[in-house]
Amino acid sequence: MPPAFDTNTLAPLFITDGLDHHAAVGRYRKRRQFLFRHLEHPLLIVGPTFGPGGNYPWAHIHRTIYQDPYLLYLSGVNQPNTALFLDPSEQKCTLFVPKKNPKLEFWEGRQFGSVDPMAIDDTIGITGVDEVADRHQMGRAILSALGTRETLGLIWNTANGKRRNDHAWADIRPIVTSIKQRRPSLTIQNMASLMWTQRLVMDDVDITNLEIANQKSASAYLTLLSSLQSCETEHDARCHLESKLHWHSEFGTSFPSIIAQGHNAAILHYTKNNECLVPESLLLTDFGVRWHSVHSDITRVAPISGRYSPLQRLLIDITLEAQEVVEKWAAPGVSIHELNRECWNIIQQRLDSEIIKRGGSVRLPYTGSPHNVSHLLGHQVHDGDPSREYRTRPLESGNVISNEPGIYGEFELNIGGVRYRETLGIRIEDDLLITPTGCRNLTTTVKDPDRIAALVTGNA
Repeated sequence: MPPAFDTNTLAPLFITDGLDHHAAVGRYRKRRQFLFRHLEHPLLIVGPTFGPGGNYPWAHIHRTIYQDPYLLYLSGVNQPNTALFLDPSEQKCTLFVPKKNPKLEFWEGRQFGSVDPMAIDDTIGITGVDEVADRHQMGRAILSALGTRETLGLIWNTANGKRRNDHAWADIRPIVTSIKQRRPSLTIQNMASLMWTQRLVMDDVDITNLEIANQKSASAYLTLLSSLQSCETEHDARCHLESKLHWHSEFGTSFPSIIAQGHNAAILHYTKNNECLVPESLLLTDFGVRWHSVHSDITRVAPISGRYSPLQRLLIDITLEAQEVVEKWAAPGVSIHELNRECWNIIQQRLDSEIIKRGGSVRLPYTGSPHNVSHLLGHQVHDGDPSREYRTRPLESGNVISNEPGIYGEFELNIGGVRYRETLGIRIEDDLLITPTGCRNLTTTVKDPDRIAALVTGNA
């Protein structure tokens, strides 16, 4: 019989958020107890059904899975093919995991398992759940637990009140179909909004981890700036940055970094990342690390040559001014919709007064705003409902939002007798923690344009 799990070597199987094991278990249990007090019906949360190299033999994924954030938030379990069943009437949490499989563990390492008594004891002892059951018998087990109750809570994404046909629902559909075949009268209720309400308010542990994630991201960016003049391509710059991001965090990056020079930065989610660097261009870098279960999300622009053109510097200053306005306005009771209005109004006003009215031209591939100046941030890089219906809801203390004004397009202006032309994208992004009286900027990454230029040239 293999030895019991060593709780000191669980990552990334069980996310402790940096706490000792006992404290981590207590924190997840406290979250479930809060949910029990607000649930009217039993709730089932289904995680991804496969992990690296799973059902697709050509998909060799080089990083560990990141669990469905609803399930991870309530259990810390980061293993594929798992599900969580919460019964408020019994105050009981059941974790569904596959049958213990020593052959699979030979290939992929230790895993939580069911059926085998020792595996069940290990799983309960480590996670703090009340019961462990076989994932393959989940439909029957849930029907038995429901008894005569006729409503089951699930979580799925919606847009304008309608269910979205997305991958999350694709994992849930077979289970719902199986249960409904056995009990056609069962009502399915979406509980997503209740989960967002709970999860989007960061506690002290989350905030500390967000601060650490931002500090680690800042250190990695400094390495990029000091190496930038030795880089010949966007790919070179990405290697310098992401090697340090991974070095600083065993949990990996928050998302694949965007490394876009010049005109490429006008593509919002640029993925090519391999063109040659043009010395006179700006390099937009959108990056961040995951630290335990939370994410940083930062964007900066730097002059590849170490010098800005006057037009580049003007556009950067306009972007920074808009960012300062958003940081000043962000507070409990203010909505992201209102922040959007203030941000894009100031950018349009400055483009008009500083370029158009001075005989220049501005050609934007969008009307009004290219994207939201803020999104919710935390247990996902883009947290909250994926359709962003939260934009009109007032922010509250403990929320974390991005602050990322941007300018994208073609610009011309005479400055000092020289006609400057630029096709570029500029975005500058920080992470803001909403506090009882306003907000606090969590991002420590260098932002002052002169300081960035000096770091590139080695004159800092």
